[in-house]
Amino acid sequence: MNCATEVGSRTIYPGPFRKTSPSNPLKRLYGTAEIEILIVVNSYPHPSAALGEANCILGISKDIGFVRIFPVPYRKLEEENKFKKYQIVRLKVRKARNDPRPNTFRPLLDTVRPIGSPLPAGKWNSRKEWVLPF
Repeated sequence: MNCATEVGSRTIYPGPFRKTSPSNPLKRLYGTAEIEILIVVNSYPHPSAALGEANCILGISKDIGFVRIFPVPYRKLEEENKFKKYQIVRLKVRKARNDPRPNTFRPLLDTVRPIGSPLPAGKWNSRKEWVLPF
């Protein structure tokens, strides 16, 4: 059963494990790639043997849809690199080796760069260009 939907030039697949498009630079990522994401969720910190604690970040990329970024030791980030909900962030990522989920990536922490201020929480129009295609 194919539940895909055509939206403009994109094919959208339902659910968090949707297929990536042929133009997706992360489809077969063996090195690193730079992405921009709109931060949607920053989880509660989880204990981590290697990092002390780590957060899981969920964001939306205009190129690939929902993206899970883990681990992020949020409290250890430099103050100017900390981000807020609904803020656009540019960072380099690599595919998570031990996680089979297709949209899970490991961040290169020294590349995390928030862009501008968080989008206004009460203003849907400022977020819809990121959210509606997915």
